Parts: sequence; C-alpha cells; structure tokens
Amino acid sequence: QRSGATNPWYLAQGNTATNYFEIMEGSTPRFTIANGGNATFSANVNIPNGGLMVGATTAPKSLINLIGTGSDGGILTLENNSTSLVTGRHVGQIDFYSNDGSSNGAGVKAKITAVAENSIGSEIGLTFGTSGTGSSTAVEAMRIDNQGRVGIGTSSPSNDLHVKNATGNPQLRLSDSTGNVELQATDAVFYLNNIHANGQFVFRSGTGYTERMRIDLSLIHI
Repeated sequence: QRSGATNPWYLAQGNTATNYFEIMEGSTPRFTIANGGNATFSANVNIPNGGLMVGATTAPKSLINLIGTGSDGGILTLENNSTSLVTGRHVGQIDFYSNDGSSNGAGVKAKITAVAENSIGSEIGLTFGTSGTGSSTAVEAMRIDNQGRVGIGTSSPSNDLHVKNATGNPQLRLSDSTGNVELQATDAVFYLNNIHANGQFVFRSGTGYTERMRIDLSLIHI
C-alpha cells in the first residue's frame, strides 16, 4: 500500500467456495478468478471459459459478446491512431481466417475493410473481400464508397449501383419461384430477358401505375 492511499489494493484468497483468487481494492473485488478458470473484472467484464463478455457477468452468447444499453446497444470500435491517413490506408479491418487443408484453403478468405479514399483521409469507404478456389487471400469484390455508391466488381463506382464484370458480360437477375428476369449488357447490345414459359413485359407510368404498353409471347399491345 502506498502512503496516503485510502483504498489499498491486495491479493486475497476468495471468500466463497467458487471464487478462490481475487485482487481487491479495499473491500471491493476488482478481478476474480473462479474455479474452472472463469475471470471477472469489476466493471462488468467477464472472461468465462470459451468467451469474453463486456457489459454483464453472465455466460456470453459467442466468443465475444458486447452488451450495451439504450439506443446504441453494444459497440465494437476499430481505430487507426494515425493522424495523417492517405489514400488506401485502412482505418480498421475484420478478417475471416480459414484453416482448411485443401489447396488455397488456408488464409484470410474473406474480409471487411474501412479504407481511406482520398489523400487527406477524410473520405472513408467500406470494402468487402472474398476468395475462390484460385486464391488463398481475399480480394475486393464489392465496395460502398464515401458517397454511398455501391460497386460490384469495381472499386470506383460512378453510379448509385455500378456492376462490372471484367471477364464477361455483366448481368443482373431478378427471380421468383416461377421464373427469372435478366438484364444483360454486351459491348454493343443491351438485353432484357424474361425467362418464363409465359413471360411478358409490361410498361407502366404515373402515380397510379397505368399500363402503357405490353409485350407478350406474340404481340405488342399499346
């Protein structure tokens, strides 16, 4: 105990059958190790076997369980303490690591990254990386840029939704239980495909969705 300290700290044997080691501040336990290896901090931090819980002292629902109250709930913060972020520098990243024993099976196979998109670090985008059988490392597959635009297959989307296929024709498919509608583009042609036995196209406009034109299997109706 330091001279003048009002709440001395000391080590103590636990005072119950389950708490057998404690670090005390005065009469208050600040860190406790219980039978079986469960560790508890006084500020609602609990490290039971197989998990970490912050905000409560009961069993965690997963390996890391953060509990908050009110409108915010539990918050996990990833921070870069650099004061001079530049283009491409990561603010934070979540890696999904696989230990699969097959070829290219082990490594960071998927990841989510917050990345600076300008030279002064004031514009931040979010990237999503995935990997297939040909790579053991995740590469960017989708990005939400600092303006909220979504790019699939491109790191620099120029529209609200920008889909790019570097090796083939980009294609968007809308499906239900009976068929699909496809939007497909090539270098010179734009296709609208209704892949259904009785497929039709209906063109509507106005607030009442008034039908203006219909194309069925044999006729165009205007």
